[in-house]
Amino acid sequence: MVINLWLTTRNDAVYASSGAAAIAADPRATSRHLGSELDLIGTFKQNAHVTYGAGFAHLFTGAFLRKATSGQNYTYSFGYVTYVF
Repeated sequence: MVINLWLTTRNDAVYASSGAAAIAADPRATSRHLGSELDLIGTFKQNAHVTYGAGFAHLFTGAFLRKATSGQNYTYSFGYVTYVF
């Protein structure tokens, strides 16, 4: 899956899950485009209640992140377990 990530306005910041600004708004920004993220995800359903998943994501930085940060691409892996009552 490929996701394009955008700021609401050029004066917006990038926020962490806590609501705090993770990357401050940059007055030099000329674009709202954060980047494009490629996600590869696999899941395994153990039974009707438990599902396991793992994935790999790569963020190709867009114009805003190249201006407001060092501009490097980000790669990370993740795993999760979902339990449905």
